[in-house]
Amino acid sequence: MKIKFFVLPLVIVFSVSFLGLAYGEQKKSYDDLLAIYQAREKAYMARKELEHNLLSISEKKEPLELWLSLQDERLSDMQRAANGLLLIEKVFPEGDPTRWSDVKGFFMPKMVPRSLVALDGVFYTVIALLNLDKEPCSWFACFLMEELKNSKGAASLAMRNAPAEYEKITAKISERTGYAPVGGWPGGKIVGELPFAHPVRGYITPERAMFKDMVFLNASGVKTSSQGPYAWDRKRGKIYNVILLEEEELLPFWIKIQR
Repeated sequence: MKIKFFVLPLVIVFSVSFLGLAYGEQKKSYDDLLAIYQAREKAYMARKELEHNLLSISEKKEPLELWLSLQDERLSDMQRAANGLLLIEKVFPEGDPTRWSDVKGFFMPKMVPRSLVALDGVFYTVIALLNLDKEPCSWFACFLMEELKNSKGAASLAMRNAPAEYEKITAKISERTGYAPVGGWPGGKIVGELPFAHPVRGYITPERAMFKDMVFLNASGVKTSSQGPYAWDRKRGKIYNVILLEEEELLPFWIKIQR
């Protein structure tokens, strides 16, 4: 994962951090804000070593197998964080969640959208890090969520229209670190629950998909504002092939179409 460091005069860095922390936290004293800022800087310096240690114990699997492992309840939080971090490394360009918009395509042969697997990678890793309940891990979780937030598309799809787990994640980050990004964590409506990604299975008409308020995905498995070849039912956790009514007769009789 590419770690970004910015060398700025201390007064400028603190001013920016102060403004971010002060949003919605106006009752905090200057000393409290300074302590949070110092803890954040310390965590930035420790991030690379923590990342290295986690990656060293990750299971060296392919992305699809790593994604499935994150949903295995038998996995320890430490192993889930390690596997999730490796998945982030493999799916995002340069392991950078801010580049979510560059993640396209499907994992074969299960036809699982890479863009949604990438979101799962961040969310499951963050949950595991927060469950470890250690300061460096909590800050690492904060950094990952903040980086995902800095992708406009990801913020809209995964935070302004968030799974049920999102509110607990942001609440824990605020509780453990005292930190909130400039403008606060994006808020909106809760739609479904983790995981984001699912294999493409079954068929549905575009009319039915629109009636059920599904999200259309394009041929690259990315959300599109118009109709696409795939429809994602976030509430039920399913992704369908979209088929036109006139194409129905081309399917075998045993194929069921959602109406």
